[in-house]
Amino acid sequence: MNTTDLSHELQNNENKAPTNMGRLFVNLGSICAAFSFFSLWIGAFYLKIPMDSVIGFGWNDGSADGKCPSTLQGIGLHCFSDYYTPVQALHMTNPWESGYAYTPLAGKLFLPFDLLGQVLNSPRIGLIAYLVSGSLCVLIPTIWASRSSAGFSFPILVIFGIFATPLINAFDRGSFVMFITPLLFAYALNVCRQNWNFAIIALTLLSAIKPQFIVLLLPFLVHRQWFYLQRGLRWSIGLNVLGFIAFTSEPIVVFKQWLNFAIAYNDPSQAYGSSRANISPIRLLSEILSLPLKVINQIAGSQLSINSMQTTILVTLTLVLPLIIIGKKSNLFGLTIISMVIASIFIPTSNYYYQVFAVVPAAMIIRSPHTDTSKTGGILDDHMFQSNISWLAKWAILIATLNSCFNLAISDNLLPFMADISKMPGNVSRFFVGPTWVITIVFIVVDSVLTSRKNRTQ
Repeated sequence: MNTTDLSHELQNNENKAPTNMGRLFVNLGSICAAFSFFSLWIGAFYLKIPMDSVIGFGWNDGSADGKCPSTLQGIGLHCFSDYYTPVQALHMTNPWESGYAYTPLAGKLFLPFDLLGQVLNSPRIGLIAYLVSGSLCVLIPTIWASRSSAGFSFPILVIFGIFATPLINAFDRGSFVMFITPLLFAYALNVCRQNWNFAIIALTLLSAIKPQFIVLLLPFLVHRQWFYLQRGLRWSIGLNVLGFIAFTSEPIVVFKQWLNFAIAYNDPSQAYGSSRANISPIRLLSEILSLPLKVINQIAGSQLSINSMQTTILVTLTLVLPLIIIGKKSNLFGLTIISMVIASIFIPTSNYYYQVFAVVPAAMIIRSPHTDTSKTGGILDDHMFQSNISWLAKWAILIATLNSCFNLAISDNLLPFMADISKMPGNVSRFFVGPTWVITIVFIVVDSVLTSRKNRTQ
């Protein structure tokens, strides 16, 4: 075989390779989707498990008699309080006085839907427009992933979009996280393409809606993009400050009220943090880190302890510090995953509908941001990302993404360490969301460190 033939053979093999992980992911996703709905069917009809406990929670969120406050609100028994609460706050002088989660700027994003309901004299029309618009937003990454040279893949759209748990969860709660999905997608896509300016715009808008998303600046810090890092900080902080000034009469007072509520909300000892709807791994990690402290306390007679916020800071610094030291050698796709996971579920209280971020890596696993529609293969098959992501990390990414995309409707009361009839049950997949993403981050960091050391020795 001459050099030309060998070159052609290598090129042909390279062209065939991109379909491996992407095709495997689609096949596994199809199996997970089928099993997810099969378990829902078995649980509902055979085991009589309340579906509101394993898919969402509190669908019967009306008054004591199970009816919504108004016949023009909600759908059936479900009043979508996660939508109507911020809508009602629009008509209050200071909703933060009694406890309110949204910042002044983020709260105003409900205004168009409230106005639509008022103009048509039907709050339900505003709700339906909100749910439809939000659902389309959740589907945007999957629609992008469904495009290829062969045309549009409706099976991919149905499996990873309509049948996927993130859409069902976000729709069920009427949560505004539906609308952050296209921004997360724009952020991840542009970071991987190193279009820093567009990524900063998406990040700024995300931080204005949910301030915790300022953590998404991590890739800019690691890759030493100082100009864009400073711009992102200025824009994100400035936009939030502007919201408090423009939409409240007492910005400092309201900020303190909002901050106090946020701190209380993220206290794991409170109802929100202890609920099984909470997918954050911080409580579990706090308990693990407390074990050696208990031994030290018994030996030394001390009273050392670690709270959830200290755990969040300690774990986050431990995971990201090696990447900051390594710098530009860190994998960009790995960095986007780490950033989105930390921003979405590393706060002490992160409700299950924050799994919506998982549709972004899912779309990229199916289709790489560095390929056009004439090529096939996902980001895990792209030669630009293969060099410093091991097969172990790839499998961890696949498993964590699939677990978040397809929650099984199986009660976590079946887990021996979770059986507690005094609490509303969740589902088994939800329990493993936090641990699987933490393990994935660890593998990504280890890969980056090993790759960096290997490059230094060469």
